[in-house]
Amino acid sequence: MTTVRHSIEIRTTAERLWTELTDFSQMHTWFLGVKKVRVLAETPRAGAERILTLVWGASHRERFGHWEPYKSFSIIVTDVPMFVRAWTALIRIENDGDRVTLDWEMCWEPRFGLLGAIFDRLLLRPAIRTALRVSMRRLRRRVEAAPAGASRSC
Repeated sequence: MTTVRHSIEIRTTAERLWTELTDFSQMHTWFLGVKKVRVLAETPRAGAERILTLVWGASHRERFGHWEPYKSFSIIVTDVPMFVRAWTALIRIENDGDRVTLDWEMCWEPRFGLLGAIFDRLLLRPAIRTALRVSMRRLRRRVEAAPAGASRSC
């Protein structure tokens, strides 16, 4: 199992960060490689699904494993890419007064034995690590730059 984890401090409240994180229609503005996200339920919640479309055209279905507002949610990729057996993510928010810590962990199990392990180590893991780090910095800039209560558009 491969795990990539990144944490970042953001000057905001847990409620405000949660609002940005769960506004999936805007995820493409800060998460590197994401083109579009469509939630397949009236509101996101445990068991709800979404379709994530990447900038190169690939799409996959994901299910929210658990949903604890202002604290955490998990994602289970149900249509995993061909080079992995399973893929999950856990997103947590820890409140610390006027700052919060956002912790994002992705785990996957590579396929194809030694060839898959080499692909994972040389390409997939570094790419995911970079995308996660860049995306979380972009999210921090987005959240810290906007006044509280401000609405966002494309």
